[in-house]
Amino acid sequence: MKAKQVLYLGLILPVLFLSACSSTPSKSEAREALVSKLNEEEKDQEESIKLVSFEKIHEQSGEMFGVETYQTKFEAKLAFPEGWNMHCIEDDGTLGVGCKTETVIEPGGRKTIKGNLRSEKTSEGWKNWSVKSDFFGYSWQ
Repeated sequence: MKAKQVLYLGLILPVLFLSACSSTPSKSEAREALVSKLNEEEKDQEESIKLVSFEKIHEQSGEMFGVETYQTKFEAKLAFPEGWNMHCIEDDGTLGVGCKTETVIEPGGRKTIKGNLRSEKTSEGWKNWSVKSDFFGYSWQ
């Protein structure tokens, strides 16, 4: 009996270890990065935008200056609360004036957005997420 338990542990532990060292972020990590960006952009709103669906369309891993990088194209459906109002997302260019984008959404409306998420692998996992999307004015945030 003990030999079987040791054999099972010998098979299970390496699988668990390898799954913890994922070579790419999970769908839930990418989804959470987008939710975090949405919350950051709408901090002055009374109610939150809801992320209804999130799909990874294409993934790409790479390395830059010895740092593992990851990028995924995504498509997401957002639901906006009643009375939600998209303010001007300010242009962070040299003059600091103008809007990168201004979006008008009907109260309670839904919108499908597309974009890219990218990240760097650190000793604590995938960090330093940035978002590029039509919703955020097409610039890396």
